[in-house]
Amino acid sequence: MSHVPQQCGHTTHRSPGNNLLFVVTQAGRVWTRLGLLHKMSGRDSSSPVTELQGQVRSLGDENVQIREKNEGLLNKPSTTMQNKLGTMGASKSDLSARLVSSEEEKLRMSKQLVEAQIAANKMREQYEAECFELKNKMFSQKDVALSLEAERDKLRRDIHEATMRLQFAEGSSRELAEEYTTLKRNFLSVCDAYDRTLTHTEKLAAEMLVLKQTHDAARDHAHQRAQQEADKTRPVKELRDELEKMKDAYDEQQRRLEEKVVAMGKDQQENKRAIRNTQHTLAEQSATVIISQHQLKEVEAENSQLQNKLKELNQEYRARLTQYLRDLADFMSDWGQRSGQQEASDWLTVRGYVDRMLSDVKAAHRQREEQLADAARSYKHRIQTLTRRHAALLSTYRTQREQILAHSDPGLEAGPPEAQFSVEGEGEEAQRELHNLRQDKARLESQLKQTRVMLNSGGSPQTHLSDDAWTDIRRQLRDISTTAQESWERERAGLITRATVAEEQVLELQQYVDNHLGRYKQEIIRLRSLLGLGGGRAHSAEHPKPRLLHKTVKNQSYEI
Repeated sequence: MSHVPQQCGHTTHRSPGNNLLFVVTQAGRVWTRLGLLHKMSGRDSSSPVTELQGQVRSLGDENVQIREKNEGLLNKPSTTMQNKLGTMGASKSDLSARLVSSEEEKLRMSKQLVEAQIAANKMREQYEAECFELKNKMFSQKDVALSLEAERDKLRRDIHEATMRLQFAEGSSRELAEEYTTLKRNFLSVCDAYDRTLTHTEKLAAEMLVLKQTHDAARDHAHQRAQQEADKTRPVKELRDELEKMKDAYDEQQRRLEEKVVAMGKDQQENKRAIRNTQHTLAEQSATVIISQHQLKEVEAENSQLQNKLKELNQEYRARLTQYLRDLADFMSDWGQRSGQQEASDWLTVRGYVDRMLSDVKAAHRQREEQLADAARSYKHRIQTLTRRHAALLSTYRTQREQILAHSDPGLEAGPPEAQFSVEGEGEEAQRELHNLRQDKARLESQLKQTRVMLNSGGSPQTHLSDDAWTDIRRQLRDISTTAQESWERERAGLITRATVAEEQVLELQQYVDNHLGRYKQEIIRLRSLLGLGGGRAHSAEHPKPRLLHKTVKNQSYEI
């Protein structure tokens, strides 16, 4: 406002025009500033800027009207202008007051624009904070989705493992069903043999009853004839006495034969019952042995896999440790050559410590190899012992079968041939055993024919021979059943012990792998912290060339 009076002092006639030009210029500047503020404030401050633009526009219209009035006054005669100088002075003062009010209005509008800009900045900051929170939530949702996917993959693996276990259980159930069918078939065949033997015994009892009735009738008839001829001659009487003696002897012999037949029938039933119990026990033991052998094979396969894995891991870590020690030794050698005498002595100390550590590692590996070699020798000795026991059991079973085929009736089964229980892959020994079995079969068939002929003849000497044979068979059957049961029990205990030892060795190998791997890592970390090596040539031992670990399930190896 200070420059307005100066302009009026220079020219009194054009002061209203100059003031009008000043007002128009200030209005243009305000308009320009309002446009810039409108661009800076954006959409959030659109309503206050619009009001300010309307006010500026109204001020511009008023300034135009004042300018037109001033131009009209300038164009009138000078007399009219002189008469209205007082009016112009009043209008000048009014214009100054209006200019002051326009300046105040402009300041007020500037203040409102600043406040609108501050509010817009606050809203922008709030928007950016909300966007940041939404991004954090989105990242957390992504982490949750990844964890859910990992859990889904784990569940799929668990489902696959459960499916494999179910298939294995179904296969085991099928094998058990087949074994049950076989046992049931054997039981039915034994029942049929027992029924046939019982029928044959009943027929023999009926024949003995008829024979006894015939003998009683003959004895009564002879007694009547003896009474009729009692008074005839003495030789006839003597003959009658001798006949009575013969009849008494025959009756006594017949009674002993009947008692022997009854005893033989009871012994036969006891023998059949013992044979059935023995077969049932053998079937149960065979099932237990098959299950134990299957578990033993699985444990041996797993043990072989772990040992092969341990072997490859030992080789890999031995190579890594050796390379690391070489790189460390080379680095320390170069460092010792570059450094002074004290650093060279430190280098020699560290080099000696590394050499001692390497010798300790080699000694530990050598001791472990000796332990595994002892374990392999013990396994070989156990296998040889088991083979000898199996051969003794086959020999005992062959003897028992020969005795049953040689002295028993046709209804009693002697069991499967011993060739079914032989160990596969024996070569020439199996051929010799097969030849011996063929000879034994021919000999047993001839003995069976002779026994049948002896049984059909029914004479007293043959009867005494058959009684001795049956006594011998009963005794041998009891001995054989006891011996077989004891051998099966010993073999079962040996298999259980072997499986337990194998499980303990597997656990020991796992603990060995875990302990030594952890010890290697700790030793490497300690050496790095001791030497203060973070990079350089030591990285060549940290990341060696990886090697694939191949699974060897079929070819089992116990070598480290």
